[in-house]
Amino acid sequence: MPSAEIGYNIKNKKNIDFIKSHLVSKIKKLIKAKQDYINFYGFFYFDNKCVDVMYNNGELSYIDNKKINRVSHDGAFLEYYFFPLDFKKLNGKTLIEIYSKLNNNKFYLYKNVSNMNHKIRFKNEKK
Repeated sequence: MPSAEIGYNIKNKKNIDFIKSHLVSKIKKLIKAKQDYINFYGFFYFDNKCVDVMYNNGELSYIDNKKINRVSHDGAFLEYYFFPLDFKKLNGKTLIEIYSKLNNNKFYLYKNVSNMNHKIRFKNEKK
């Protein structure tokens, strides 16, 4: 399946932007719902980092410093950085990966309970 970033024309740009912005809003709603459910407003950490890929002249180039290891309602955070990266600046495949991990509860968080940090995971519900 060809990538959305390679070879699209001006007509398709609006559709891609709409799909991407819809996915970003779904991610933000999912994060807010999970944070409200447990009354926690910190980071959700991923076990396996999401690698954001860039395209240079139609060829994939993996950038080492574009590994996303946590998200919050502000945005995605790179591995060794303190400031959030806006969800809209991420690649479409990376957004799908983030949404999938959040939706399938493949993340953990640290919550302070009785002055001790505990690593907490959401249970996966049986369907």
